[in-house]
Amino acid sequence: MDINEAVQTKDSSTQTENEQTQTEETTRKVLSDEERKRLLSKKIEVSMNLLLNMRILLDASVNRATFKAGELSQVGSVYDDINSLINSNMSL
Repeated sequence: MDINEAVQTKDSSTQTENEQTQTEETTRKVLSDEERKRLLSKKIEVSMNLLLNMRILLDASVNRATFKAGELSQVGSVYDDINSLINSNMSL
């Protein structure tokens, strides 16, 4: 990778981070704290297929070094939660 590619990659990464931050800030402004808590605690149903695909996606992403080192504990926590849901429902 030459220096121009490295700079473009860094610029693209920074732009994506900025877009994510802007989206989170917009979401916080639009929803009150009460609405946000209610929405985040809402129970929903998802298919086992969706959970399996999410686990595969996370596993592939981690293997391809998609995430930064500081994000890995959060990704691992989500992976563990998904894995726990899958395992607890496989015997049903």
